[in-house]
Order: sequence, then structure tokens, then C-alpha cells
Amino acid sequence: MKEEKLFIGKVLKNARVAKNISLDKASKETRISQAYLRSIEEDDFSRIPGDVVLKGFIRVYCDFLGMDPKPLIAELTPKAKKEKKEPVVQKKAKSPAFDPERFLKVSLSVIVLILVFAGLLSFFGYFINSVRNSKAPKPAVATTLKTVPSGLIVHIQIIEKTWLLIESDGKEVFRGIVEAGTEKILSAEDNIFLKAGNAAGIRVLSDGETLLSPGNRGEVVSKNISK
Repeated sequence: MKEEKLFIGKVLKNARVAKNISLDKASKETRISQAYLRSIEEDDFSRIPGDVVLKGFIRVYCDFLGMDPKPLIAELTPKAKKEKKEPVVQKKAKSPAFDPERFLKVSLSVIVLILVFAGLLSFFGYFINSVRNSKAPKPAVATTLKTVPSGLIVHIQIIEKTWLLIESDGKEVFRGIVEAGTEKILSAEDNIFLKAGNAAGIRVLSDGETLLSPGNRGEVVSKNISK
């Protein structure tokens, strides 16, 4: 990272200072820690966990400051790398149109979710019928049935390393870097909000339906899921 010019951090810091915005406010608005923002403004990219995450942070910070992130992100890639490696990266990104291993993982996850929901529906159906057929139903049973939640269950698959923010019913439950191969099952009463710094690294499923498919590498993506 020492090859980059001392240019990106100065531009971002000058823009923030010109708008009279404190580093604390910038951190709260962008949801990026002050330590990471300070490292970027000081051009100390060695503290950022990877180029993909760094580019994602710069996109989010530029968007917050009302700037175009493309010139700054272009500074991260030496000209020699741009000329030789960009065509190769584009071809590799398009070639894996079908990944049998990934398809199998997604299919198994969907099947497991379907079986779980089918089992729950069968259990509640049996339970309700038992209550109806009972000669002396207990009030406590009726009360229990009324309080059964009908919330959200969301399955997140991490395909590539990415920065991730998760909020459940308006409360932050996770923020940080997630490695490839990680899977998370989330539940909420009404709403789940997701934000990832690498759109190519995340897939979101719910009730067997794909709510968010992998996008462009390094692109910031958000998803608000409601029941």
C-alpha cells in the first residue's frame, strides 16, 4: 500500500473540513469506524483489511461528502496493473456463469429452510387441531397460540471477504469484516437492514427466494427486508 500517492486522504480530509464536518459525525453517518476513516485520511492504507474493503470505504465516504469516487479509486491501481490486469479480471468475473459447488450449497440451504418451515407448519397445525378437539381447553393454551411470532428469517451467504453491517428491527446486531464461506441465519419481528462494502461477496435468501444476488466487486450495496 506504500506505493499509493499521498493524495486520496488529503482530498477526503480537505473536503470534510471544508464542509465543517467532524470525524465523529462522519463516522456515525457512514457507519465506518473513526480508526478506519483516520487511516484513510492519513493515507495509511496498511490498516485497512484488503483492497476490496478499502475501495468500498472510499465509495461510501465519497458518497457522504458528495464527491465522485472514481478518480480516487483510480489512484489505488498503478497504470501498469490497469493496462495488464483489468481485461483479465473482467473475463474471470464473467466466466463462472455456473458454479456447481455454489449451486449445491444454495440448494441445500433452501431445502433445509423449506423442511424447517414445513415442520413448523405441521407442528402448529397438529397443535391447533388438538386444542380445538379438546373437551376442556385450557386458557393458557389459547394465550400461547396468540403470542406465536410471525417474524422474518433471513439466510446470508458470504462468498467473498466483505465489510458488513446488520440491523434487526432498528438495532445494530453486527458490524465488521466477514470472511468468505461464512453463513448467518438472522431473525426479526418486522425488519432486517443489511449493508455490505463488497456487493460481489454477499447473497441473501428468505423462504427459498433470493432477495439479493452478488453484484460488482467493491460496490457498496444495501438491502432493507420487511415481512
